[in-house]
Order: sequence, then C-alpha cells, then structure tokens
Amino acid sequence: MSGGRRQLTCHSRRAAFAALTPSASLRACGSGWSLHAIGRKPVIKNILNNLPNKIGRLLTAVITITLLELPAFSEYVLKHGRIYYKQTDYVPLIGVAYQKIYTPIDADVKSFTRIPKFGKYYARDANKVFFEGNIIKGADPATFTHISGRFWIDKNHVFMQSSIVEGANPATFKVIDEKLEWGMDDKDVYFLSVPIGADAASFRILRPHWAKDNNYYYSDHGLIFDYKIKSDYNTFKILNESYATDINHAYYGGQRIDGADTETFEALNDVRARDANWYYLFGDRQRTVQQENEFNQRKNKKFWK
Repeated sequence: MSGGRRQLTCHSRRAAFAALTPSASLRACGSGWSLHAIGRKPVIKNILNNLPNKIGRLLTAVITITLLELPAFSEYVLKHGRIYYKQTDYVPLIGVAYQKIYTPIDADVKSFTRIPKFGKYYARDANKVFFEGNIIKGADPATFTHISGRFWIDKNHVFMQSSIVEGANPATFKVIDEKLEWGMDDKDVYFLSVPIGADAASFRILRPHWAKDNNYYYSDHGLIFDYKIKSDYNTFKILNESYATDINHAYYGGQRIDGADTETFEALNDVRARDANWYYLFGDRQRTVQQENEFNQRKNKKFWK
C-alpha cells in the first residue's frame, strides 16, 4: 500500500471473502493458504462461472489481485554462466509446470549469494541487493539485514520489502506490529513504507487496525486516503475492527461515512453496519432500512402453502 492512493487493504479483502463464503476467508491474503497456492485459472474460472454475476465479478477482481502477488514458484539459478530469476507456473492440482520464465539479472556471479531464509526472493552480490530479480535501489549489500515481517534495514535506510521507507532512521527503527506491519523510529510512525505523521512518543496500537496518539486516532483499514482520522478525539468510539463513531460522524476505518446518523449507528459485523435510515457495506450505503426489510421479506417468503 502506498500513500495517496485509494486501496483495499489485505484485511478488507479477507473480510470480503468471509462475508461471501466463510470457507474462502483464509485464502484472501498472502498469509496462510492462498488461492494462488491451490489453484490456477481453469479451476477458478469454472467456480466463478457458477456464481451470481455480482459475486463472480467481485471474486474475479480479488483473485486477480491475489494471483498477481507472487508467482507459483521462484528461485535464483545459474545458467550458462549467468544469474537468472526463474518463475514457474503450474497446471492446477496436477503440479506439472506449464511455463518457466528466466529473467537475467545484472549480478556478479563470483560474489552472488542468496540471503539465508529468504533465498527465493532476496539475494546479494558485492555491490547490489536483489528482490525477485530486481535491484533494490539504495541498499547496501554488506549491511542489509532483516528485522521483522517485511521490514529490512541497512546502514543508511529502512526498507519495506524492497522500497525505502522515506525519512525512517535505521538506528532507532523498530517494528511495533509485525502482522499489521506498523513500525516506528524516534521521530514518526510508519505503516508499510508510509510515514503517518504521528507522535511517536505517545503512539500505541489499541486493537487490530486501530491506534492513537495524544492528538489523533489512526486506522490502516478500509478504503482510505489518510491513516490519520480527522475526528472529534474526545468522543471517538471504536465499535469493532472496521467501524467507529464520534459525536459528528461514523467511520469505516479511516474513511468518513457522510450522512450517517451517529446516534443510531451500529456495526453488524466487520463489513456491514446500519443506522436508523440506511444499511452500509464497506462503509458505503447499500440500501435503505425499508429496502432491507423488503429484501428480507422476499428472501424469507414461502412459495408453498
């Protein structure tokens, strides 16, 4: 996730799967089982073709994101006196490779070595550090070291996977939540590679996806532009992992829900909420209370006597 772009977080993708089909909820993100690890296009296509259009389109979008995250199998190989990054795709369920892509990398063969425990993705030579075959710009191979999760440091920089965490101090940087990927140094707090402008001295994580310092509340959840929530600090109330309210507004993570009735607003689960007038899905208006009632009546109506 990068700053300034509206994105669906990993947690939101998992929640979307859980709301549609509980058995798929663990497959929506890279942790644990994942769709790219158990199947590929033909199997997935057959499943999607048997789903209602709206659900099928949603799953298609999420699965496409998942499939693009990592190849089925990757490794560095020496071939014809040169280092290559090999990516292999497999036929679903059968395990037969149907595509192998060899990408040459600009590495010194004599000094090239895979980084222990991370050798499928990370390697170095005397002058450069590599991630998935690409040079990590600004990385010092002699001091490039893993901290926790996807955070790395060298003598000059902090890195999130392969991107420099701008402004972070490697001498004081520490990971404060490996699963949610929050870090901090002596000056600021960082979500992934994004500095959020928090007061590091008073910052603390309250529960998954919510944090605060002496001035603001923060969330890494939902469709967001800014992790810092411009709320009424003294009346801010966290309802669950996704929703919160203050005296003036309701919130889906860092996203303000315009027009919500805060006096009657309640979270139904991590993706749905309601107030006196509307039902909400992922923080957006889904249908009015009257429409919801009519929908439930049609759903529960018996077509036999």
